[in-house]
Amino acid sequence: MVRRRERGNRTLSTMFILCEGEVTEPNYFRMFRMDGTTLSVNPGRRSHDRNDVVGLREWAEDIMGHPQFRKGRDRVWIVSDKDENSQPRLNEVRRWCQANDVGFAYSNPCFEYWLLLHFKYDISCQNKEDLYGDLAGCIGHTYRKNADYSRALVDRIPVAMRNARTLRKGLGPESYCDHNPFTSVDVLVDEILRSGCSI
Repeated sequence: MVRRRERGNRTLSTMFILCEGEVTEPNYFRMFRMDGTTLSVNPGRRSHDRNDVVGLREWAEDIMGHPQFRKGRDRVWIVSDKDENSQPRLNEVRRWCQANDVGFAYSNPCFEYWLLLHFKYDISCQNKEDLYGDLAGCIGHTYRKNADYSRALVDRIPVAMRNARTLRKGLGPESYCDHNPFTSVDVLVDEILRSGCSI
């Protein structure tokens, strides 16, 4: 969670980032700091039996239903990717997020597509293996899913954000979970940076 300054004209205090991944996504988001405090994310499912996008939605509902959750001051984000999630399920959760003021950062085919955009703009449809190979070429050695690449990525965040925005130009929001490749992680990163966090 991260202490927030403001979002729009509301003052926010806590941001919860819920991820399917247990290592790659948390490693990435822990690059961001505010006033010397590490941004903490919530990796993997810690309750229920699901480690998918529906499980993340249930987790978000739990957090938002907690008596200490301050609607209008606290913010929840779901970070998901295609992996084993079905398109109808992803679109259903995305619509739920829109209706409940929950952020939805999505990547297809996987979170590593967002990492690749730190190095180059690539719009070819890819699977995980292709992405891992492309990332290996960019970082100069074999890509290991659970390694921490923050040092290689931190200075390239503006490039990734620009590439992600270019990718989404012309795509309709109603069906964006169907596009491969795709990412909207830059929207979450932008909100983190606007909150006063630094890298």
